[in-house]
Amino acid sequence: MSAFIKGGANCVLSTLWTVDETSSAWLIIYFYQQYYSRITPKIALKNAQYWLQTVNNHKLVIWLTELLEDTKHKEIDPHVIELVQDEINKYKQRNPNNKRYENPYYWLGFIVHQL
Repeated sequence: MSAFIKGGANCVLSTLWTVDETSSAWLIIYFYQQYYSRITPKIALKNAQYWLQTVNNHKLVIWLTELLEDTKHKEIDPHVIELVQDEINKYKQRNPNNKRYENPYYWLGFIVHQL
């Protein structure tokens, strides 16, 4: 981590433990959506953690569908698109009100390091 900071990175997002790869992907994408809208890294992470904790399956389907729509004209690996579509289909089959990632295991382990 210190190598990234010494190398010129403004901040480093890391985890305190091994976390689920799917929930990590959603949290990081949401984090960057926040960060690119000019929110500080620490607030962007806080927002992403809160979002992941509270988002239900129905809202995940909507968000992921919009995400795929936004990537239509970008060079994205077709395998990644297929993986996201598979996740959308899984969420559609589950209880729409279920908050799949509300357990702190999925979001609490992320931290931002800044100078």
